[in-house]
Amino acid sequence: MRVDIAELNACPPLLNQKQLRRVCHISPRTAHYLLQSGAIPNERGSQYRIRREAVLAFMQSPEKLLVPAPVRTSVGKWGKPHTVRLLPPEAAPESTLRAYYVRTFADLPDVLTVPQISAATGYNVRTVGQWLRRGRMRYIMLDRAYHVPKRWAIDYLCSDQHNSTHRKSPQHVAALWAAYEGGVTA
Repeated sequence: MRVDIAELNACPPLLNQKQLRRVCHISPRTAHYLLQSGAIPNERGSQYRIRREAVLAFMQSPEKLLVPAPVRTSVGKWGKPHTVRLLPPEAAPESTLRAYYVRTFADLPDVLTVPQISAATGYNVRTVGQWLRRGRMRYIMLDRAYHVPKRWAIDYLCSDQHNSTHRKSPQHVAALWAAYEGGVTA
């Protein structure tokens, strides 16, 4: 969740839920949860009315950083509870993220297979296969199987292309939080 100050100042003094989503770069479900739970103060009529100052105060508050874990909300269409995963307020430097992945992948072999990458990242084997087939992650083909040197896997995991995906796995979100908290000096 990141606020674009210029975009926030261009909005009217009272924002609606759609404008809040655009300014904070969050999903409709996350915006709904933050407004329903009272994390962002608002007035509720036929639609939400949120003051610009309330959005700015929420984004600058340290309380928002205390809830990096998934938050369970109401039960969805298929009987499973929705999960809202809050992201760090700003991106961690690539060097910090790289250091996190080097520590995490230290016990793995130097050349990884698709199932090993899947287990380490929390993404499905098919998703990892798509990364390889679409050319997002470099690989070596040996015996009709993908093999990825650890260094190439870390290069992709630290790239903006990977970190800008909308649907992140729980391990990916945890990695972003760990890199952010490891890089922040208080």
